Amino acid sequence: MKSMGLKAYRFSISWSRVQPKGYGAVNEAGITFYNRLIDLLLDNGIEPWVTLYHWDLPLALEEDKGGLLNLDIADHFAQYADICFERFGDRVKHWITLNEPWCSAMLGYGLGTNAPGFESNVSPYLAAHHLLISHGKMVDVYRKKLEPTKDFMAFSAFVCFFPQLVAGPIERATNLLPQFYKKRTFEYHKAVDGMRQILWGLFKKVVIADNCAEFANQIFNNSADMN
Repeated sequence: MKSMGLKAYRFSISWSRVQPKGYGAVNEAGITFYNRLIDLLLDNGIEPWVTLYHWDLPLALEEDKGGLLNLDIADHFAQYADICFERFGDRVKHWITLNEPWCSAMLGYGLGTNAPGFESNVSPYLAAHHLLISHGKMVDVYRKKLEPTKDFMAFSAFVCFFPQLVAGPIERATNLLPQFYKKRTFEYHKAVDGMRQILWGLFKKVVIADNCAEFANQIFNNSADMN
């Protein structure tokens, strides 16, 4: 990387490598591994950009604590972040809390293509809601511990949800797209705009609601009537 002239390198810390269970004891061997990586990057003039969570939830948190479907996950995220800030924050200036929480919530708890492999219309919204709370708690820890001396805290966001999870207007809009794609007609753009409003607006309303699971249940139970 140095020979290529790279000045920055983004990598993700494996939570299990730092805390095997996601709570409790710290694995010092894991801390040593990341200390060596960070020091090596800096010694070669490469700035580390560190992502705290990249979809690899410790197994014990899923099996014993309910994973992202349990609100307590936010406190575990905050404790994990506190460890990382304490151990690496003297050298790392750029932090990212969550990598594409959409993938953690939708692929893991909606379509079941990623771990833990759940298929549900409601669970991904609850998981996304808890991820947003987790982000907030990690940022709070960051502000108290590092903000006066460090430069950056970000959220790697790709926030939407799969049309396959809802019947009705989304399905109709999705089916319209191939018909108009080549010509890029007015109807095509109208269909795209309709999908955009549904995908972004509905998702946002659900995941920020305090009664997220109840809200999602109501929506999907009445999805055929959506317009």
